Amino acid sequence: DGPGRTMPGAKTFLKDYLLAIRGYVQEKEKAAEAARGSEDGKQEPKTEEEEEEEYRKRQEGYRAAEEELLKEIYRRAFSGWRSVDWSKFEAAYRQFIT
Repeated sequence: DGPGRTMPGAKTFLKDYLLAIRGYVQEKEKAAEAARGSEDGKQEPKTEEEEEEEYRKRQEGYRAAEEELLKEIYRRAFSGWRSVDWSKFEAAYRQFIT
C-alpha cells in the first residue's frame, strides 16, 4: 500500500510487464521452433578464423535480440505511458522506498 496505489498505470505495472514478456517469449519460441529445421544443413567452422567469425556474429545476434526484446516489451507494456506518467511513478517509488 504505497503511494503508487492511486496511479492508474502503477496498479497493473508488474502484471502488464510480465504479460508482455510472456507473450514475446512465446512468439519467439514458436519462431525458433519453426526455424530449427532450416539449420540442419549448416556447416561447422573449419578454421579458427571461421570459428571466431561465427562467435562474433553470434554475439552480435545476441545484442540485437536483447535490444529488440527490450524495445518490444516496452512497447507492449507501456505504450500508453507518457513522460509525466513515468515521472509520477518514479516519484511515488522513491517516496515509498525512503
